[in-house]
Amino acid sequence: MRSFLVIQSQAEDREITDIVEAAALAFGESRLSEAFDILRTWWQPVCIPELRKTGLIAISLLRNDEAVSFLLSLIQSGTLVDAKNSIAALSVYRENQALWQLVRERIEQRGEPSLLSMAN
Repeated sequence: MRSFLVIQSQAEDREITDIVEAAALAFGESRLSEAFDILRTWWQPVCIPELRKTGLIAISLLRNDEAVSFLLSLIQSGTLVDAKNSIAALSVYRENQALWQLVRERIEQRGEPSLLSMAN
């Protein structure tokens, strides 16, 4: 799995991109303890916007503290696109008041107007 994600992370072919996205999401849904490091390492050099977004969704699906902390750090200090995608990835947990409060706090700390509307 790790090799497949790393080798294919820069692929431009739509069919390969679809396969890589499905593999990343399946890996995230696995909730395996080693999945976070593999997904993060794969995600970091990816330059295809939709794969970067899918990677953050896959990381959010892990539902562990390490993954949530990583996404919160991107909200606070990542690129604007990564921050928006991290908020979107965590939005499935909006009903978790404690987690969503952490999201709001990171957005407020960043102070980026375009993110503030995503907090509500």
